[in-house]
Amino acid sequence: MKTDILLIDGHCVLCSNLAKWIAKNTNGKAFKIGALQDEELFNHYGWKSTEDLKSVVYVTKSGEWLERSNAIIALSKGLNQPYRFLGNLLKIFPRALRNWVYDIIASSRYRWFGKKEECDLPSEALRDIEIKKPFG
Repeated sequence: MKTDILLIDGHCVLCSNLAKWIAKNTNGKAFKIGALQDEELFNHYGWKSTEDLKSVVYVTKSGEWLERSNAIIALSKGLNQPYRFLGNLLKIFPRALRNWVYDIIASSRYRWFGKKEECDLPSEALRDIEIKKPFG
């Protein structure tokens, strides 16, 4: 891979809004964004099925998969300040605590924020950071 990839739940309103917020707070070169539901993307990179994934995933150029709070910390490295700094602050908390908070939000995200029938990706707001097809 040429760049890191952030995979989000494309049906989740919270995740879609987060992706749009990320697009406004990054230079677009740190990582690209794709949807967990994009089977073509998974087939292209030879990744396994997304059926088991219930978390945001950050895939590094080297192929390492980071999930849950570790994915949030990794994506924060590509954000503008002060968000990069705030992401680094999360490291002071034990992973178990970070993931516990993450899991509470993740398990309630549809109830709290809603669910879309179709994924927003690609969209104009994400033009500079969305994954383009054919993949390069």
